[in-house]
Amino acid sequence: MDETRLIQAAERAAQRARVAKELIPLKQTPEYVALDTNFKGGRQHGHYAQRDPDLQEDFKEDEALSGIQPSADMSWEDLRQRWKSWSLPEQPIRDACGPGLHRVIQTVTSRDGAKIKIRITRQLSESNGGYYGQHVSPRTATESTSEADSTTSTPDQVVMGNIDPKLLVLRICTVGWVGHVDLEASNAGDEMVLDTGAVLVEVYPRLAPEYAFPHALNDCYDTLIWCQTQAQELGIDRDRIVLLGADAGANLAASVAIKAQDKGVAGIAAQILEFPLLCHPKFYDKARSLRQEIVSPAQCGSQKSQLPMNVLELFWDSYVPNAEVNTYHSPLLAEQLCLLPPTFIQIAGFDAVRDEAIAYANRLREACITVEQHIYPGLPHMFPWRDPSQCGEFLAKRHDYIKRVAACKGIFAKRRL
Repeated sequence: MDETRLIQAAERAAQRARVAKELIPLKQTPEYVALDTNFKGGRQHGHYAQRDPDLQEDFKEDEALSGIQPSADMSWEDLRQRWKSWSLPEQPIRDACGPGLHRVIQTVTSRDGAKIKIRITRQLSESNGGYYGQHVSPRTATESTSEADSTTSTPDQVVMGNIDPKLLVLRICTVGWVGHVDLEASNAGDEMVLDTGAVLVEVYPRLAPEYAFPHALNDCYDTLIWCQTQAQELGIDRDRIVLLGADAGANLAASVAIKAQDKGVAGIAAQILEFPLLCHPKFYDKARSLRQEIVSPAQCGSQKSQLPMNVLELFWDSYVPNAEVNTYHSPLLAEQLCLLPPTFIQIAGFDAVRDEAIAYANRLREACITVEQHIYPGLPHMFPWRDPSQCGEFLAKRHDYIKRVAACKGIFAKRRL
């Protein structure tokens, strides 16, 4: 029996390797959305797409993005290699973490036995000149058949001494579910840790199309549960966790929050969603039936945009092939939202996913969830990658929000579901 399992596992691994080398099935035109280059957008949100005259020169360089856009003549492996050297918005690439920080790279064991890479970054201890705590020998947590305890601890644990437990930011690092930034090279979280004092755990879930829905969601959810079970070792407060993600990472953050709500898992103090992908384009009509304006795909999804609709559909179809309605991949369609945490959303005005992000904020407010929303008129999807003038404002608002969560006051006072 064990030999049979090994053979089956080897066959699955070989199949995934073949998929990674296949050419990307990019459609020439979107299947779910009809584009209209003359469309000015909806009455409610269309004006957000108006481009800042001061940034016109930047937008003229949109064609330069073709080097990192998927194309039908490259494989998934090729695309990921091109993305490998790209950092997330706020930091250049360096070989090691910045001064005043300590970093550990390790793995979390997902429910199916897969090793999921995570990266833990924290401030150095001011009291002892080193990092908080000390290394201990590897150990394994008691495994359980329950979903909430399905992960195991891994080598390179850090035991935190007698210190006040910190806020944890669990950042989900993936772009389009099909790739992510280089784990070892990117130092995107350094500024966040130094500025907010939080402990940062970055999780790199398995990628589509080799690992379709719900693999990435399960990887992230299992990492959340692992962080809570390892709270003492991490030096965190298990009841003060912020979920953070951009693009598909924001989708997974929102989905993890909904799954935690449904499972009765407490401890998520807030969620931060940046340029979130919240509804499969196949189900935009269902979202509109919730009295929401969803027309930015037609307004902002042309081939010259930073997120063309045919690329967005490629990402979705790779993550959720033969999609059916499921709130764990399309959080905008969730019926139950009233137990979700306070939410911070940053939205680009010239972005195909602008309207679904605004719609999600509206639905959360309707469910009496506190929402802080910031819209950047005229700027494209994931605009901090191009470092326009508003990047500093974008990061400052995010870090200020994290500090307010860490202060544990007002709406961020500890609560249990």
